[in-house]
Amino acid sequence: MDSREGFWRKPANTVLFVISVLALGISLAALFRSDPVSMVSAQQSALTPNQKQALISMQDGFAAIAEAVEPSVVRIEAITRATESTAKADRGESSPEGTLVIPNPFDLFRQNPTIPQIPTPQGASTGSGLLVKVDGKTTYILTNNHVVDNANVIRVYLAGQDRNSVVGKLVGRDDKSDLAVISIRTPAGVTASTLPKLGDSSKIRVGQWAIAIGNPLGVGETLTVGVISATRRELNRVEGIRDYRDMIQTDASINPGNSGGPLVNIHGEVIGINTAIASSTRGSIGLGFAIPINAARAIMNEIIEHGAVVRGYLGVQTSNQNRVLDEDLKKFYGVQHGALVEMVNPDTPAAKAGIRPEDVIMFWNNQKIEDFDGLEAAVTGTPPGRQIPVKLMRNGKQVTVTVTTAKRPSESDLLASGGSGAVEPEEDNKESVLGGMGMTVSPLRPADAKALNIDENIKGVLVTKVDFGGPADMAGL
Repeated sequence: MDSREGFWRKPANTVLFVISVLALGISLAALFRSDPVSMVSAQQSALTPNQKQALISMQDGFAAIAEAVEPSVVRIEAITRATESTAKADRGESSPEGTLVIPNPFDLFRQNPTIPQIPTPQGASTGSGLLVKVDGKTTYILTNNHVVDNANVIRVYLAGQDRNSVVGKLVGRDDKSDLAVISIRTPAGVTASTLPKLGDSSKIRVGQWAIAIGNPLGVGETLTVGVISATRRELNRVEGIRDYRDMIQTDASINPGNSGGPLVNIHGEVIGINTAIASSTRGSIGLGFAIPINAARAIMNEIIEHGAVVRGYLGVQTSNQNRVLDEDLKKFYGVQHGALVEMVNPDTPAAKAGIRPEDVIMFWNNQKIEDFDGLEAAVTGTPPGRQIPVKLMRNGKQVTVTVTTAKRPSESDLLASGGSGAVEPEEDNKESVLGGMGMTVSPLRPADAKALNIDENIKGVLVTKVDFGGPADMAGL
């Protein structure tokens, strides 16, 4: 009996298991029947012919842009005599000792990764450039100044010529805009008709396609695709030297070696010159910046024609937060527009003309000044030695002074003298983040107190930011 009972228990368990599986199968079948999407076959879920054609057309468009623009993109190697051996290592050539040195491609940025970086490798400076003009036997290449700065020898590698280079000649460079022009002997087959069209960067819109082309990390011609993420971006103290205004931001991948290469729209037109990235990882994280081609074209033409860019100079500064006056400051100073002067550099045209701190410049040579960017554009566009009437607001009264413009010094000289145009906050005026309270504060300056119409002798802090949902926000600050 015991053996028989054991014999019959086993089939009973099996039957129970089968019934359970059948019940589960029926339940799943009912579930799938109730959700037709889950039962769609692979063939049924395939793209429709129209969808396929749309993707193929887009793919063909990107391929056509590569075929049209990449032949005009070059790799540039700028070498100083002191770094010739380093340049060989960067190219994978043997050192004098015969050892092949493999560079670390991620050891390329300065030590502060939280600010925008110029993507330039250490040692020999390598970057990209764009063929922009053919004039008989001479072809001009537009690139970034930081690519060729201080170079004794400039080597240009044409598209598809990874090992054979031609010698480039520096035509001129402009430190302020970070642009430079070099020339080479016109290559065979290159004519004005083969060069990509320079577009109109004033017409770009956020969300439009953006294609970056260049030679990142020296791997060769590379095309990456993204969109226009933002326009009119400002980058301050990049590499501790340069300020960039009105930049195009894109998430198209930009890496070391892309500097000087083109940013292109979906029509294959150049809309910018790739210049810098912001990264916390020392690599591309989708925050790339390009100089708009409209600005680059004007600088390029002046360099080709005159060998340099000559700008006017005034000698006034303001803080970054006051480059555009908010409504409270406009009301306080009694103006509807203008550029606030917070500092006047000594022995400059502004100082000699009697311009003072807290003057608001409203008109430059009868041209309306909307903000500090507008003032800079008007001043730099005025040749040195011109006498210019300047209408300003001082203590509630309109005053007109006459300024004799000077030649703008180099950016490094301006930085050394503290006259670059931006007032740096003093150490005790810098913002402090009170993380536990969910807010950011800065010391209350006399100018802030005056603008807020409170006693200038009051000591305290100014709340500059409140985190949403934090303790300070919940308390009503």
